[in-house]
Amino acid sequence: MNCPICELAGLEENRQQCPQCESDLRPFFLLQALDEQERIEKEQLKQQAKKREQAALRRGRTPILIAWGASFLALAVLLYFIWPKKAVAPVAKQEESSKEEMLALQKQLKQAKTESDSLRQALAEQPKSVYVYTVKAGDSPIRLARFFYGQDEEYKRLLEANELALDAMLKVGQKLTIPAL
Repeated sequence: MNCPICELAGLEENRQQCPQCESDLRPFFLLQALDEQERIEKEQLKQQAKKREQAALRRGRTPILIAWGASFLALAVLLYFIWPKKAVAPVAKQEESSKEEMLALQKQLKQAKTESDSLRQALAEQPKSVYVYTVKAGDSPIRLARFFYGQDEEYKRLLEANELALDAMLKVGQKLTIPAL
């Protein structure tokens, strides 16, 4: 340490008086100790401020993370509850139309069964040798053979009895002779 008055260098820290100028050095040592203590306190305050700043940054990030999480959750809820309903709605309509189509087909099947029963009854009432049939939409020699004889292969018998070519197309309203087996 140096003497603050005469600037004599190399004085010991615990010296109370300067050997050259005989100044009392105790107040200067006290001031120096206070300065050192103030410096230490400032350093501690800086460290505490730095810690508070870091904690504030961490706290500042927390609301951001919470906001991101809430946004993600809201998006998930939106996708789960709203989006699937729009995607499923056409399927429900499709199922509804499929049910209607199925009911219509069931009605047609009942009508066809009724017609088939009446034709079989009329066939049973006809003499066993010949039956006259009026062609309807969708009829073909194979279908008629299947219906009247129970076998697709008997379509040749229908073609021969009605003098039709193998590739002949049946016309709605055309009269066909159905020979008995």
